[in-house]
Amino acid sequence: MRNLTTWIGAVTASAAFAPSAWAVYTGISAHLHATVPIGGQSYDVYRLYANFDDPGDRLVAVFGSPMLGPMTLQTRNSNDTAPGSAFYNSPLDRITAPSAAVIGLDPNEQWDTFVTIGVSVTDQSPYGDMTYLTPGFTGISGTSTTYTNGGWYTVPTFDHDTNPSTPDIPPPQTLAGWTGDGDSALRVLIMQLTVRAGENIRGTINIDLFPPMGQGGGFPVIHQPFQTFNTYVAPGPSVLALLAVACVRGQRRRR
Repeated sequence: MRNLTTWIGAVTASAAFAPSAWAVYTGISAHLHATVPIGGQSYDVYRLYANFDDPGDRLVAVFGSPMLGPMTLQTRNSNDTAPGSAFYNSPLDRITAPSAAVIGLDPNEQWDTFVTIGVSVTDQSPYGDMTYLTPGFTGISGTSTTYTNGGWYTVPTFDHDTNPSTPDIPPPQTLAGWTGDGDSALRVLIMQLTVRAGENIRGTINIDLFPPMGQGGGFPVIHQPFQTFNTYVAPGPSVLALLAVACVRGQRRRR
């Protein structure tokens, strides 16, 4: 895949833009994976997943495109009123997941901001990490990153021993039911975003997915455009009421 325009244009005619009868995809979710000290500062490490309902469902691309819309990833402050601090990028600043060897040299490398299809450590994939970057994709940095024609992807199927007589198989790391990454949930890791502790992340992405092999026939890619996430949770009415009472009590004390 040389660019996302070529990829999207080639499959749009046969693609679905909403979950089909397979009901393969159930949404994007962001989870606080860890809070860790790095260089004297505390950081929150978020992991984002594409969630599915069948272990054979496959995630194959995360991107921004002229046809389906840009991809934007942002940091936000604690109350989501302004940008936060920059995404954490380690000194080695890998774009994709680090290897066990790199983490061995510097344990903080495991907390880097990176993109992936299915692995948090490259060694988890039995055939080598098959997360590829489109031309011009340079990673996630600063307080806001936008791509209008770029992202990361893997192939839907591959010949695992380069023998034409053997059937193609899906790369294990694309499968919702793959547990080689230590995750038993029906989901595929798509990125890790690390920010200062207490801050938030939000974004909009497009994804491409495939149903389990043997279903749908042909080239059954399913586009899911405009997938959004935001880790900020606005205070509910009860919390706001408690804050109001605290404010009144504080004013009375000052009087």
